[in-house]
Amino acid sequence: MHELGIAKDLFRQLADAAAAHGMRKVDRVVLKLGILTGIEHDHLAEHLAEEAVGSALAEARYEFLDLAPGDELSPEESGAATAAPPGSADSAPYRLRATGFEVIIAKMEGR
Repeated sequence: MHELGIAKDLFRQLADAAAAHGMRKVDRVVLKLGILTGIEHDHLAEHLAEEAVGSALAEARYEFLDLAPGDELSPEESGAATAAPPGSADSAPYRLRATGFEVIIAKMEGR
């Protein structure tokens, strides 16, 4: 049941992203999942496939990458608006770390 709720919300995000990028058919989706979420990859993929019937994601193949607490994230993956801490004069990239509870759309390929 845990994966069902996540799949419904995630499917809406994927469908919106596919539409925003003009994709009529999504072939591959890569998701990064924090290991502390308790999400089972196969179970989530099943629920996503059920949600996707008749949509651009109907034939999508899902791949999963695990994120452990402390793994480095890009600003885009974390949702951060900036690559440096607020008020920082440092031009070096800001290092963001996973908590282990993330669900991130890492890549989507289609046409």
